Amino acid sequence: MNKIFLAPIFIIVTSIFLYAKSGLFIGADAGIYLNNKDFVKSSAGESSNENKISPIYGLKLGYQQYFGFIGLRAYGSANLVEIINDITILQSAGFDPIKASGQARYKGYNLGANVDLLFKIDFVDVFGMGAFVGIGYEYANFKNTKIDIFSNRPGSIDISGNIKNISGDGLVYNLGLQAIIFDSHQIELGYKFTPYRIYGTNDLYKNDVKEPELKSSIKLNGALTIGYRYIF
Repeated sequence: MNKIFLAPIFIIVTSIFLYAKSGLFIGADAGIYLNNKDFVKSSAGESSNENKISPIYGLKLGYQQYFGFIGLRAYGSANLVEIINDITILQSAGFDPIKASGQARYKGYNLGANVDLLFKIDFVDVFGMGAFVGIGYEYANFKNTKIDIFSNRPGSIDISGNIKNISGDGLVYNLGLQAIIFDSHQIELGYKFTPYRIYGTNDLYKNDVKEPELKSSIKLNGALTIGYRYIF
């Protein structure tokens, strides 16, 4: 008797879970990088930075396949990135240190290959919710970036020049939520954790005196994005 009672429930639940779209997909993302550090390293003093809104825009192309309510997807990603930081260098000047300031805008791109594990529940034929978690590998490269850090106070040391040879690569980790609409449309809110290091070379002048070319590295930490996917 219990088996007869449970059979319809099993069929209904299974049919809900099995309704999942597989296929080739293309998508676009927009978002911001969070908690970025800066490359600037100078003998003029200790530097610190304040993050501004640092945008990221990207495309994704890949394939996803569901097995019941669990799926896998593999895809490539390409993103344009701009990291914007306000930089301050404290210079020794007795009891009242001099603050020299400027802004750096690092423009570049990253390319990645990713694999995500998908989880999905379709509530009705036209709407479902899901989540994903995954791993990838990414390469990042930035243009040489002009640096001007100065103060109007007498006796200040101005820092100028470029940060060059900016690049890095390493593992990334993806997680997020999905809303699936009319089977072929997905809206995603995601976070990409990027713990790998990006390296740069400081080619700077202290006033008119060239400094040694100091190496530095940063972690971008992560990007919060919202995106759209179309599944064919």
